[in-house]
Parts: sequence; C-alpha cells; structure tokens
Amino acid sequence: MPERHAISKLSLAHLDEVEQKMNEFMAHQIKFDYLKGDRPIDLNLTMREASILASANDEIKNSAANGDLQRLLSQCAEIDNEVQTGYLKVMDALEDLLRQIQNNEDDVYQQLVDDLHIEGIAVHADQSDSIFSFSPSAGSIAVQNLTLIKEHINSVENEDTRAEFVNLHAELHALMGARVEVLNA
Repeated sequence: MPERHAISKLSLAHLDEVEQKMNEFMAHQIKFDYLKGDRPIDLNLTMREASILASANDEIKNSAANGDLQRLLSQCAEIDNEVQTGYLKVMDALEDLLRQIQNNEDDVYQQLVDDLHIEGIAVHADQSDSIFSFSPSAGSIAVQNLTLIKEHINSVENEDTRAEFVNLHAELHALMGARVEVLNA
C-alpha cells in the first residue's frame, strides 16, 4: 500500500539520450558561438547564452558564416590580452614607485635614528607594512613616524636641531603625499 507522501524514485535511465538530443537540437539551431567564438555549442552554455545565440539575426549569422565574426572576436581577444598586459605593467610601475617612496622614507627614518637619536622610529623593512597599505587608523608606519617627529619638534630647544626636525618632517610629509597620489592613480 502506498504511503500518503509517496515519491517516485529518481531515474536517470534516459539522461544520455536526452543530452544527445538536446546537443543535436542546439547544434542545428545555433551554428556558431557568436559571443566568444571559442566554445563548443553544448549543454555547458547557460540558458541566457543559449537564448542570445539562438536569437541572433541574419546579419550576425552571415558574418559568422563568412569568417568576419571570427576575425572580430579574435581581435577583441587580442585587445583584451593587450589591456591585461598593460594593466599589469601599470600596476608594476606603481608598485615600483611605492617601493621608491618607502626606500626614501626609510632613509629619512634612518637619519632620524642615527643623527638625531629618536627612539621608536619604525622602518618599513622591519615591519610587515604592505606596500599598498596606507590607513591612518590601521597605524601605518608613515603616520606613526610623522606623529612621533611632530612631538619631538615641539620638545627640541636647539634651533638648528629643530630646523632639521622640521625639514625631515616636511620631507616625510611630501613623501606621504606622493604615496597618496600613487595610490589614487
């Protein structure tokens, strides 16, 4: 006697045949991948992609048949590769600029430690500060060091030493501005 909530068992006996028929239908209806040009027309397409491909107009179908569409898609792929390569080159250049800024900051920090004997100055090489990080709330080395130098400027009585502190503070402030410009690029 069947139960009140009886369910039939899932059967995949005809799955292969159904997939074959669907692939044949799609191959008959869609002759070419008008979107990317480099994929087979099979059940791996999304419903949206299959719908777009099936509704292509005659001009697009003719363009695919005579090879114009393939050339256009190939050109688009080449341009995309060039853009990706260009993007990586720009990011590498920005990273190099940030490294130069960090190296210049570290030189100033070392001068503050060696010549002016300031304790507590952090150097980028000693920290795990990311080259792309810059967040005052996260305790960036540059911000911490600028704050420390500012405190020392106010406590120095010797005018020559104070002037040196002011100059180094201004240099670090300019380097921080350069860092912000690079990060905004």
